[in-house]
Amino acid sequence: MLPRKQVWEASGPGAAMSLAMARIRLLAGDAYRLGCRDKSDPSHQASRELVNQALRDLELVLQGIRDAAAIEHSQRRANDTAAWLRAALLALPRETSDDFAAGWRGAVLRAAEHAFGVGSPEVEALERLSRCS
Repeated sequence: MLPRKQVWEASGPGAAMSLAMARIRLLAGDAYRLGCRDKSDPSHQASRELVNQALRDLELVLQGIRDAAAIEHSQRRANDTAAWLRAALLALPRETSDDFAAGWRGAVLRAAEHAFGVGSPEVEALERLSRCS
């Protein structure tokens, strides 16, 4: 029977971490078997090099997972910010004066420029939305 997937495996970095953990378990087993060998065994040095290379490979995988998780987190945060700004723009009460509405839209667009940069696709989308609302 296959093991159940864990919640963290729903993301790319989480799935990669599960594979890395499996690799760590295999590596620990290899290291243990290497430690049990007699140092005079002809394959001892070759085994040692394989374990060292696996450790270097694993370190690269873990760095990649860290980087991917940081990117995924920042993308999720950017998506949340864009959603909050859209909600703020659409939350403009209908019975307000034109001056108040212009100020409201200006404030939301300024916040979007601060969050995403002037002329970014997110700001342009909010500008289009503000013209429609």
